[in-house]
Amino acid sequence: MEPAGERFPEQRKYPELVLDTELDREEQAELRLTLTAVDGGSPPRSGTVQILILVLDANDNAPEFVQALYEVQVPENSPVGSLVVKVSARDLDTGTNGEISYSLYYSSQEIDKPFELSSLSGEIRLIKK
Repeated sequence: MEPAGERFPEQRKYPELVLDTELDREEQAELRLTLTAVDGGSPPRSGTVQILILVLDANDNAPEFVQALYEVQVPENSPVGSLVVKVSARDLDTGTNGEISYSLYYSSQEIDKPFELSSLSGEIRLIKK
């Protein structure tokens, strides 16, 4: 007599989830699915499981400034430390991908740099007369 396992080898079936389209966290941050398994018995039995898929963020969005142009006038007698302008940008990504850091670029190193920019707040202040 042969063991039942050799006569009727277990044929397991494994579900496979395949993407039809790309995921985009900004469009849909999570997906909820219900998976149902039905056996071949008589009567057939079934089981279900809920599947929650959290779409993780990729750095797929560039920061955008709230305004396209910031235009200010600074009187020549403005005191040192005065706020010139506060710029603001946003990034639709989350976590570290969505963190904004500001930097100021001078086209020439020979300019006596009169401004300081807070890399966190976007505030530009006068640091020289």
